Amino acid sequence: MRNFILMMMLLAAVACTDNNNRTDNNDDMEAYRCLEEANVLNEKEEHDSARTVLARGLGYENAADSTKGMLNAEMSAACSLSGDMDEALKYGRKAMALCRDNVELYVILCGNTGIAYRRLGMNDSAATCYKEGVEVAQRSGYDEGLAYLYNNLAVLYYEMERYDEGVEYSLKAKTCAKKADDEVEYLSAMANEGIGYAKKDDNRRAAELLKAVFGKAESMESTPLKLKVINYLLSACRKLGDDTSVDFYLAKGEQIAREVPATSIAVAGIMESKMNTLLERGNYRAALSTAEELEAIKQFQSMPPYKLLMVKARCHAGLGSHEEAYRLECEAVAMQDSVRNGEVEKQLSEYSVRFKTQEKELEISRLQQEKSTERARMLAIVAALTVVTAVLIIVLLWARLRRKARQQQMEIDMARKYIDGMETERARLARELHDGACNDLLALGMDMRSGNTGMDELVKRVQTMRTSLRRISHELMPPSFVYASIDEIAADYLTHLVKPDNMNIDYSLKGESWGNIPDKVSYQLYRIMQEAVSNIIRHSSCTHAEVAMTCDGTHISLSVTDNGNGGNVNEINGKGISSMRDRANSIGAQFEWTSGCAGTCIKVCF
Repeated sequence: MRNFILMMMLLAAVACTDNNNRTDNNDDMEAYRCLEEANVLNEKEEHDSARTVLARGLGYENAADSTKGMLNAEMSAACSLSGDMDEALKYGRKAMALCRDNVELYVILCGNTGIAYRRLGMNDSAATCYKEGVEVAQRSGYDEGLAYLYNNLAVLYYEMERYDEGVEYSLKAKTCAKKADDEVEYLSAMANEGIGYAKKDDNRRAAELLKAVFGKAESMESTPLKLKVINYLLSACRKLGDDTSVDFYLAKGEQIAREVPATSIAVAGIMESKMNTLLERGNYRAALSTAEELEAIKQFQSMPPYKLLMVKARCHAGLGSHEEAYRLECEAVAMQDSVRNGEVEKQLSEYSVRFKTQEKELEISRLQQEKSTERARMLAIVAALTVVTAVLIIVLLWARLRRKARQQQMEIDMARKYIDGMETERARLARELHDGACNDLLALGMDMRSGNTGMDELVKRVQTMRTSLRRISHELMPPSFVYASIDEIAADYLTHLVKPDNMNIDYSLKGESWGNIPDKVSYQLYRIMQEAVSNIIRHSSCTHAEVAMTCDGTHISLSVTDNGNGGNVNEINGKGISSMRDRANSIGAQFEWTSGCAGTCIKVCF
């Protein structure tokens, strides 16, 4: 019943959507008005009135085929809800022929028409109808429709006493319903699963599932769902010997029957439950009476006629009327659908194989799609990683270029400082030559012209000038490290150094492998020592100084100390300390300078 209502809702939705496009066809407009009116009547369960209105709508011959298809579908639903399965089947087949373009409606029609076939005992036709609906639903991905059809297939296989396959389809219906988020269809599949267990005599499992479905149906106020399970729930409870539950759920069923309209198919369902309960309890006379009541309201019958005849035969047999029981059983067997013969059994098996093949094909298609999606995702990840890698490479190259540029700038700055130091040194030497040797020569020349100075004095002054010029030239001359190491050149310099008579300079060495020191390092250390000693002689006024060098093969240190009067920072900058620091920086050495009243100390470590 739930899907008959769903079909009516679909029809109403289509009618509302398309009604604005039918202003050019009066017959079509009138037919649509009938469709809308009948939909409302069916919702109110006034099915006879709905059928009258729909018959009038079908009388408009110029209505569009799509409109006629929906009118026939609505008529099929009204007939089914009235229990008139012959008419429901006739109008359902017409609707299917006219509504092929509306996938959702067509799938529901396949299910509803299949139900009509099944209730008329035409199970082979029902299977064909379900199969067609499954194929359409699978192609379109209509999971809710698939759940509905799988539920109907489960019921059909139960009718064929193929319970394992019925349970299998009920589980498929649960999967599709869960995917579609359809709670009612999910509960219907759960009910079918429980019914399958009941038919397989797994009564404890059946009772557990069906009680859960019934309870949920009560909370949802779903009468069709309660009616769907109550027969089998009662049967399972009876077989478990749970009479308390039997009486409880039978009372529930009779209460539901009193609440629904007397013309509802639900009444027949309740009567069927009551009949089965009475039959199981051995109350054959009451069961037979209920069966005859069901037979009298044939248009509302919920079970195939041959099954009702089989129940009556059992009742007569239980009452001792064996001849009548035999007659009824023969009539029931003759009425059964050809589905019992081997050919139809084989056909149903082929349908099962086709369903499974289609499902496998769909699963393969889904896996291929997932694989394509995964491949696209991996390509996207690879592309992203490539971009990130490229950006990182660019950043690293840029950082390297920046570092190289900074290094080059630092080297330029150091070279500039070195050059500035050299220029300062040259300026100092120029001043010494100008203020010292040049002025002394000028004075000497003037004294020689005047003749007032004695020869001894002139010789002494020439000797002083010679010493001064020799010291300056020694400072300017670069040392050669081809034939001597830093320790030997430093010793030679200090040995021939001209210094005041009251000044003593000691020289000490510690370590070996002086020849392993690079020439560039040796040269700069020599110039630093030369500058430091020169500053001591010119500015410190000390009486004692010491030059010490230490070498351990790869590292060398130089220290120059004196006991002079020290100096301040301004004096240091003017005495070549900045030049000594730049020379130390040019070879990556550490330079330290300390000065105070106790003297000055310069240390260089490389």
